[in-house]
Amino acid sequence: MADEIMRSIHSWEEALGRSGGTTFDPSLLSRFRIVETTGASRRFLIILSLVIAVLLTGCSVDSDARHDRKLTPTSPPTITSAPSRAATELADRYRQAGGDADVSGIRHAKNGTGVLVLTVWTHKKTSYANFDNFATGLASFLTREGVHLAQGYVLNVYGPDGIRLHNYDTTPEHNP
Repeated sequence: MADEIMRSIHSWEEALGRSGGTTFDPSLLSRFRIVETTGASRRFLIILSLVIAVLLTGCSVDSDARHDRKLTPTSPPTITSAPSRAATELADRYRQAGGDADVSGIRHAKNGTGVLVLTVWTHKKTSYANFDNFATGLASFLTREGVHLAQGYVLNVYGPDGIRLHNYDTTPEHNP
């Protein structure tokens, strides 16, 4: 091995045009020794390498726990938009048909996955005590208005401050 190192050093010096100047002193190689490693020290070196790699990448053991904390909402879901004119007019018809007097807007639209989402704005500050009756009456009214609810829907009811009071999912995926 020492001969191979010497040959590569001499070829490197010749390539750089330094063969006439300084030469390599082979006695320097005697300072290096080849160390036989045991199985335990090999495992230690592998583990040490992995620890260093983790530290250099910035990863941590509890990264999943931190990720879960980021997904946990810190407050109730809210809505920042006010009902559109069409949503207000639909709510007017709903109230005239005998629906809840506190409803100020009703919007129905399909989301990106094709699920019908009903959004209701209400003046109520707390949830509906008998929500099932409210949801059934709203669904009956919307069916008469020509809204197709046969594939299920997601109903979100928001109070005057924009905080969601109810979330009701009747889609087949969540109600088999």
